[in-house]
Amino acid sequence: AFTTTATEAVVSTQSTGEKNKSKSNTLSFTSLQQVQFVCFHTMIHHILITNTAGNIILSKFYDNLAVDDDNTRTLRFSWEQRVYALTHKEWSLSRNELHQIATDREKTIVYTTIADLMLFVTGSKEYDELVLSEFLTTFVECFKNVLKQKGVNEINFMDQYHKIILYLDEMVKKGVIDQVQYESIYNYSHLKHELPKQITK
Repeated sequence: AFTTTATEAVVSTQSTGEKNKSKSNTLSFTSLQQVQFVCFHTMIHHILITNTAGNIILSKFYDNLAVDDDNTRTLRFSWEQRVYALTHKEWSLSRNELHQIATDREKTIVYTTIADLMLFVTGSKEYDELVLSEFLTTFVECFKNVLKQKGVNEINFMDQYHKIILYLDEMVKKGVIDQVQYESIYNYSHLKHELPKQITK
């Protein structure tokens, strides 16, 4: 099961107490142009980053668990464990940045492995596995850019944690995918990151 080391909760997902039908399989890709028409109407519920030992280093929620209380913390933990249960047997198939999918009723999880890190994104609505795959591809590209000098691994991720959050904030606005073009994400995040320095000159 997942264990928590450092978790950022922004908003969340529903309870998974019911017994839900689920499946897990390799994702078939489609081009960004083919799925862009639904991209800006897809709800992102949860973004999770762990190491390959299952230790959570980022858990960011975007829906109905925004309030930080005992009940929502319990539901967040339940969903994280649900993600683990649905995916962990197929982790080896996600090596070398191959995308895998798992479904839990109306929710779809797309995940991949990059170096010693696992990246999961959960969303909903029709065709969301295709859009989520494009989203994950772009996020991995951002990931590599931020960590390119020292390499992608857990230690360097924690060192550049704030930059990763900046990229995510450009990609997702209130649970809706806002940007999937790497150049735009890069430019906006760097503009915001550098603006305070320019003002103080």
